[in-house]
Amino acid sequence: MFCQEVKEFQRIIDNTLVEKCTKIVEQFVLPGAPNEINVDSATRNTVVQKLDSKVPITVNIFNDLYGIVYRELQHDAFPRYIRSQQFTDFITKKGESFLKQIAYDLRDSDIQDRILYQPDDFQSTAINDRDIKMILNLNEDSSDWKLISSDAEPFQVYKSKRQYAIGQTRQFRLCKVVGTLPISYDKAILAEINPSTRPLLDKMSCENIVLDYVKIGEKNDNPLANFVVRTGMNYSPIIPRWYYNFVMTVVHDGERQCYMHMGKSSCIYNEMKKDENAKKHGRYADLLYGYTYYKVGENKTRYIHVFFVEQHMKIPEGFNKYMTMQRGKDLHAGYAKVIEEMQKRDFVLDDTEFSLYRTLEEFRNKYEANGEIKTWTLDAK
Repeated sequence: MFCQEVKEFQRIIDNTLVEKCTKIVEQFVLPGAPNEINVDSATRNTVVQKLDSKVPITVNIFNDLYGIVYRELQHDAFPRYIRSQQFTDFITKKGESFLKQIAYDLRDSDIQDRILYQPDDFQSTAINDRDIKMILNLNEDSSDWKLISSDAEPFQVYKSKRQYAIGQTRQFRLCKVVGTLPISYDKAILAEINPSTRPLLDKMSCENIVLDYVKIGEKNDNPLANFVVRTGMNYSPIIPRWYYNFVMTVVHDGERQCYMHMGKSSCIYNEMKKDENAKKHGRYADLLYGYTYYKVGENKTRYIHVFFVEQHMKIPEGFNKYMTMQRGKDLHAGYAKVIEEMQKRDFVLDDTEFSLYRTLEEFRNKYEANGEIKTWTLDAK
């Protein structure tokens, strides 16, 4: 209801803006309103103060509130509803003809084309706009995502129903972990990319050695700054540490109000720094991941972690599902530990050679220095 009212408000071209604005505030924004929306007090008070101060009202007064409510619906309320018994009962009551009217047929869509990757994409020395768009597309909720976690978990884990082609194989499914954090999205991305807190989130990643840093426009006119890093991964106490080469970057989408840390494997940097252990256990694998943090409120963030790992070896489906669920549990528990640490002491970014914050700073200087908003337009579905 709120989103619909705001859309109608934004189309007003006469002198009834103040009157309509007052009605929306009284109906949805004020504490205890008949249809009070769930937003943080700071954003709520900003709108109320603008209305009370008698400053000229514009059609953009509800933009921040609209964004928060819309993202909450998009990434939380709606996905839970379409997988609920209530929705199943509703569709059953409406009948097959109604379902056909609202159904989205994946067979007739271009979703496959939008996420197809070729081997060269993984060997690239830089992340580009196409890579960012791919992660944003995968973040979207669709009928292709199957929930595999239980309602008892404080997070959701999904696997794609279909098998997709990325790199050199078609025999895999995408994975996604979704949850909510009680901190701002600015703090969430800093905690995730900070070298000292990162190990709390990713128990498997235990070693990072910088191979290169590529500035914006430095190679092939790449639009984003990139770290090229050799990462050591511990999968099990009985398995030797495996090493991979990643290209990584961090960006900010001003329109979507989200940060993204995205990475993919690269086999161009296959020199393992004359480390005999790394040479012995170095792996060629297709790996793709994204950590995206959407602003929901002043101290509320929706995180979405999508990933794909192809080791070029046969892995039983049951074990794959177990590892995916474990990934979700470890990640959510890791966030809890990081937040606990942040509450104990002032959060300070580590000044080390490998600091992904450097890529974000360069991004901001290039695209947001003059108050501009950088966003990515996705292909129409």
